[in-house]
Amino acid sequence: MVVESICADGRVERWAIVTKAIRLWERDGHDKDFAAIGETITILGWPARSGREEMALSAITSEKVGFMEMRDVINQRGSRDNLPENTISPNDCQ
Repeated sequence: MVVESICADGRVERWAIVTKAIRLWERDGHDKDFAAIGETITILGWPARSGREEMALSAITSEKVGFMEMRDVINQRGSRDNLPENTISPNDCQ
């Protein structure tokens, strides 16, 4: 999944969101149609340590589904250490 964030200065950041397969979303009771194209969503995840615009998905918040937790832990030592409150924010683009 790829999402775009429009920065305060007008730049567009594209983030690759790494997540489980869509069939597993459905098996686990998650709505694969959680948002419409162009809708503003909130994504919580673990940013790549390399600094690339890529992250492992933890949760999504959208108007349609509300809060949808996909994964609460990641099997990587220190993974919670680099998890900011807002992972992608127009006011804090990289």
